[in-house]
Amino acid sequence: MKTIALLLAGFLSILSAGTTLAQSKPKLPPQLNKGSSLSEIVDWLDKNSFSHARIGLESDGPNLDPMESMMFTISEGLVFSSGFRLVKVDGCRLTLRNDEVKVLSGWTNRTDSNEMSLANFVWGGKKGEKKLTPHSAVLFIPLDKMRYGKKPYQHTKNLEQAKLLGTWRTKFKEKGFFKRFVFQMEITAVEDPELKGKMKAGTLTFTFDDKAMSEQFNAAFRQAIKFCSSK
Repeated sequence: MKTIALLLAGFLSILSAGTTLAQSKPKLPPQLNKGSSLSEIVDWLDKNSFSHARIGLESDGPNLDPMESMMFTISEGLVFSSGFRLVKVDGCRLTLRNDEVKVLSGWTNRTDSNEMSLANFVWGGKKGEKKLTPHSAVLFIPLDKMRYGKKPYQHTKNLEQAKLLGTWRTKFKEKGFFKRFVFQMEITAVEDPELKGKMKAGTLTFTFDDKAMSEQFNAAFRQAIKFCSSK
C-alpha cells in the first residue's frame, strides 16, 4: 500500500507540473492563433507592439587586455526610446526604424567608456568631441537566428527608472554556443547624415509600461521565432 501511495503521489506531482507548464505557456493575442502565418504575426507586432517598446541591446564577449595579458569579458548595453516601426521584411529577417530615436541609457564595464559601441552618441568623443545627437536608428533582427529568452519580468521598481526605461521587460538571445552578435543597430547623427555609429549584440530586449502588452508581445514574438526555427 505504501508503494502504491508513493507511486500515486509521484503521478499527481507530474500531472500538477504539466498543468503548471500549460498554464504558464504564453497566450497569443486574440487576433492570432497557432495557424497564423509569419506575415500575420509580424503585421500584428508592428501595429500593436514595436512602436511602444523601449528596445535594448546587450553584448558581452572575450577581450584580451594587452596590459595584463589575460582574457576577460567585455560587457555593454544600450536602451533606445520607443517609436520603432517595421520598414522591411525579408523572409525571417526584420528591419525596424525610428526617426526620432534617443539613447535613454548606456553602460559598459570597459575601463574607458569611450571605447563602447555608439560612445559618441552617449558620452562624446575620446578627444573631447561634442556628443552627437541621434536622429534615426535602423535595427536588424534575424528571427531565424534567435532563441526564446526571458519571459516578461519587472526589471525595476524605481519609479523614475520605470518612467524612462519602462517596467515590463522581455529578453531574447541569439541561438548557438558561439557568439556572432546577430542583432545590429545603426544610428545616424542630426549634425551630419554621414556621421554614423553601429552596435552589434547577442541579446535583444523589449520593455513596455504595461504588463499585459508585454505578455502579448512576448507570446506573438515567440511564435514568430518558432515559425522561423521550423523552416
